[in-house]
Amino acid sequence: MISGTNPTPGAVDDVVRVLRILADNTRVRVLMLLRSGELNVSALCDRLDLAQPTVSHHLGLLRTVGLVYNRRAGKQIFYALSPETVSVLDNGEGLSIDTGTIKMMIHPVDAPHGTAGTNGHANGQANGHATNGALAGTGNAATTL
Repeated sequence: MISGTNPTPGAVDDVVRVLRILADNTRVRVLMLLRSGELNVSALCDRLDLAQPTVSHHLGLLRTVGLVYNRRAGKQIFYALSPETVSVLDNGEGLSIDTGTIKMMIHPVDAPHGTAGTNGHANGQANGHATNGALAGTGNAATTL
């Protein structure tokens, strides 16, 4: 839902940029893996079964919209959810995202829906691409401009 009678082009661009980043299975999977705390790139590669350059690329995109941050410890880089924009839902099964121009919740489709809102689900699809039934955004995602 976009609120406001005449949103600025910059605000609309920000909303579109965040939604484009979230319209990728791998990036949503990364966010969901980071619910339990920070992970280094190697651990993310193992859990995602993807090569390091691929995972690093996705992490970089998530950083550009402020959804994750990183810290270096020696030669390793650890990633975590950005506490300014992403929080884990009370039941621990989903995420709440608030970038300032977009507010939304993401949770596994088989999670109890009572705590996350259910005004209609995306039926496991984002940007026309199936998410293999693993994740879906809630229908009450709100965008504030």
